[in-house]
Amino acid sequence: MDNIYVILGIIGLLFLYIYRYAYGFVAYEDMKAKKEKERRQVKLANQKVRDIKLAKLQKRSEEMRQELIELENKKLIRGDQTKVDHMKQDNYTFESPRI
Repeated sequence: MDNIYVILGIIGLLFLYIYRYAYGFVAYEDMKAKKEKERRQVKLANQKVRDIKLAKLQKRSEEMRQELIELENKKLIRGDQTKVDHMKQDNYTFESPRI
């Protein structure tokens, strides 16, 4: 009779070990899926931050491009004006070419 309790204990421990082994894989897969989901959320949050920074950078780049165009236009206007001023200072008179 004493041996039967030992055998039943061993069989019980065997089933308990088998159950725990099978449940371990399920728990591991759940934990792995949870970590992957968190990783994806962090990746999305980082992507949103990068998109915001990129939008700001593109906006600033466009502003700088517009400022450069405006400065170039002012430079052209000022350049034309300085040519006119030089002509006035030199008493430049326009003579039509003789044909």
